[in-house]
Amino acid sequence: MSSYKVTFTGPTRREERIGECPTCGKRVKRSRTFEKTVNPFNRNRDTGLPKTWDEVAADLDTEVAAWVPDFRHATCRS
Repeated sequence: MSSYKVTFTGPTRREERIGECPTCGKRVKRSRTFEKTVNPFNRNRDTGLPKTWDEVAADLDTEVAAWVPDFRHATCRS
């Protein structure tokens, strides 16, 4: 029995947001990397066809725009 690995690629976005800790008022920077894959299982609901790179990138941009980080410091949370 042979085994093989299939790897899918897709767009990635790294986003940084700067805000203020609501507890202590100090400046806080949060960053996150968002990624999605272009693969045969990621389908367009309208057409039923696999999404293109641009469609997946548009979904990713929507997710990035909706991201609201928690600006509280770890020490301020407790």
